[in-house]
Amino acid sequence: MKKLFSTSLIILAVSVAFAGCGDDSNPAGTNPPPPPGTAVAIQGSAFSPANLTISMGDTVVWTNHDSVPHTSTSDTGVWNSGSLGRNQTYS
Repeated sequence: MKKLFSTSLIILAVSVAFAGCGDDSNPAGTNPPPPPGTAVAIQGSAFSPANLTISMGDTVVWTNHDSVPHTSTSDTGVWNSGSLGRNQTYS
């Protein structure tokens, strides 16, 4: 019985030790960085870059770096980010 208890404790200790192991490249609550060429920063009440050429199927990510809310809205109504607070993103 004592050996069974010791073995159970070892298994439990190993399980707990490995529970924290994993891929921390995208912690909960964060967004992965956008691929190069598809990111637009909102800063100084302007978009940077001001113009962006993308391919069909690409995703553009807007990030508001200003302390005041901003939006990204299509002229044709295709998308509307709604109000983005500081450091919020929309894609």
